[in-house]
Amino acid sequence: MTNKSLDSLGSELKTSDTPNLKPSVEASISSSPASEWLTSLANRMRSQDSDYTVNPLFVVYNERKIYGMDPEFCHDYDWIGEDSGDYTVADARKVKALERYEKTFGQEPSRWTKRYYILVDEFATCAFTREAAEYFIARKARYYERLYIDIDSMCRMPEMVAIEQHLLSFATPVDHT
Repeated sequence: MTNKSLDSLGSELKTSDTPNLKPSVEASISSSPASEWLTSLANRMRSQDSDYTVNPLFVVYNERKIYGMDPEFCHDYDWIGEDSGDYTVADARKVKALERYEKTFGQEPSRWTKRYYILVDEFATCAFTREAAEYFIARKARYYERLYIDIDSMCRMPEMVAIEQHLLSFATPVDHT
């Protein structure tokens, strides 16, 4: 693809096509040629801390609880209140009271159930920069239980390494003099 075709691509990109980017990045896409935006992305990729990972990919996971596990095989649980059709997870203070009740009377209090769970990590998205992954979390956290970033390496995925190397080819050359 020539620079001319990249420049024409920049005018076609719209903010709505890039929902996970910061407003300043969105504005730069719609107001400047794509080659400038790619240079900006490549410079951010080159200058970021990759936590000693070759070909880093910043993966955002959602840690989700799956209830209904057998207590013989699972030790994590929440106290769930079943009051008027709503389900409430007990806070730390309430948990102490519920545990004391169960220990004293040998049974669960009425309208409260101990639900055992396992934690499952679900893929949410991935990004070439930590900045983009953090921005995704800031914008989308309310739709998930608990989002976090894990750094993985693309070194065993030749297609992704090729894409990364192509993006890095847009970076501003570093002057080592």
